[in-house]
Amino acid sequence: MLIAWTDWPVRSVLGRALIVVALGHFVIDINANLLPVMLPFVRAEQGLTYAQAGFVMACFSTTSSLMQPVLGYLADRFGSRATLALSVLWMGLFVGVAGSARSFPLLVALVTLAGLGSAAFHPQGAANARLVGGARAATAISVFSLTGIAGFALGPMVGAAAFSAYGLPATAFFVPLSVVSAASILAFAPSSSRRGVSPAGSGGSDGFRAIPLFALVSVLLVVVARAVLESTVIAYTPLRLSEDLAYSSRILFVILFGQAVGTFLGGLVADRVGRRALMVATMAALVPQVYLFNTLSGAGLLVVAATTGISMGATIPVTIVAAQELLPRNVGVASGLTMGFAFGLAGVGVAGIGALADQIGLQAALLVVPVAPLIGAVIAATCPVAARQARPGLPATTEATAAQG
Repeated sequence: MLIAWTDWPVRSVLGRALIVVALGHFVIDINANLLPVMLPFVRAEQGLTYAQAGFVMACFSTTSSLMQPVLGYLADRFGSRATLALSVLWMGLFVGVAGSARSFPLLVALVTLAGLGSAAFHPQGAANARLVGGARAATAISVFSLTGIAGFALGPMVGAAAFSAYGLPATAFFVPLSVVSAASILAFAPSSSRRGVSPAGSGGSDGFRAIPLFALVSVLLVVVARAVLESTVIAYTPLRLSEDLAYSSRILFVILFGQAVGTFLGGLVADRVGRRALMVATMAALVPQVYLFNTLSGAGLLVVAATTGISMGATIPVTIVAAQELLPRNVGVASGLTMGFAFGLAGVGVAGIGALADQIGLQAALLVVPVAPLIGAVIAATCPVAARQARPGLPATTEATAAQG
């Protein structure tokens, strides 16, 4: 077995705590990925332009991604199981009502407000997962991230089926999921994500005064490199394979499934071989994988899609935990930076690939994408954080400090 049951974080009371927080992530990301599949139905019903449809998603992305560090900062000070439950319920209710919006301004307002629920949940949810994971923090973050990816992958499938059968008001069908998830969080989640660390607010700005800035920026740049790659693959694969949309959908499913597997395995491996070693190995592996992904077709592409997804997913829990170890008094901020803000910055890279494709063609532009994981591997190799894994019984923050010194 990869991990003994007695070492597994999903057991006893803390096991229930991790499960309900992870399921909250599942519900949040199902709701988030209902929105893209809503847009074709909204365009047909309200006659929106492509620019208006893009604006709807931009509003959601702005609040759900770029607001995460701010709401993570607040969670570090005031976060509780009640605020975590409220974020799930908040997003579920606003997405549930969005399907019944009969005007473009109302739709934009509802979607923008829904994004705040996602932005509030992710930093505090990841902080809770780290708390209940203890010495197996990366493993716990793997479980937390895995359920989010599952929700992200299932959202379009169940949404398309529901909207095709019942129309846009079917968004209301997903509200009970949010209600049940919020209730379970209130019952079983940790009372605070800050247990066992110094209060974030103690000492004024002391929580940020001793930040190892080079290490933190290095981790965030690795996240940005992976996010550019991930967003580019998801955005441009359907366009590259536009002659067979069913085939391109299968490719995206395979890569997302591989990412889920990689997310789960990444935490297990990182808790044994170390954060930095895993970051370097997976980012380096992505260089040839992404090149092949953007040049192959047929059965070979399916195989490469699976391995590319595994490598992309493996770095997710590692970078989250590494950032949390660097900001032990502000784990919500750290989670928000790695799960939201860095992905917002990656959008610039994706737009740049699109602009380049307009000049030299999509296939040629995609050959530039392997540069992102190459840069990420170099940065990870020089990153001073977590050169070795946290040992059982030794707080992760102590080990991270030792790695820097």
